[in-house]
Amino acid sequence: MTMIAGIRIPDSMMAPGATQRVHDTGTRLLYYQSRRVFLFGSLAGAHEQLKYDSELLAHGTIHKPETIFGNVKADVLALKDPHYHRENFWTMTLGSAWKD
Repeated sequence: MTMIAGIRIPDSMMAPGATQRVHDTGTRLLYYQSRRVFLFGSLAGAHEQLKYDSELLAHGTIHKPETIFGNVKADVLALKDPHYHRENFWTMTLGSAWKD
């Protein structure tokens, strides 16, 4: 079991696989940012004495660049990753098959 800052890093079969996939297919920036977000969320939850599912939190913090819209992460990716293409959230939403 791996611990960082007193936080147990999930080690089920799913969590390491997802983490490894981001490590192998994403940028170092994306990999380490995902780890920081998980640790920050875990520490904030512990501070507030919240009960949370660490597996779910771990999966929720492993973002793919295609899911990042109009936030600081998109700005950093646009600056650091020459292959990153910003998607427009509203264009995707309005062009979806969702019913009005």
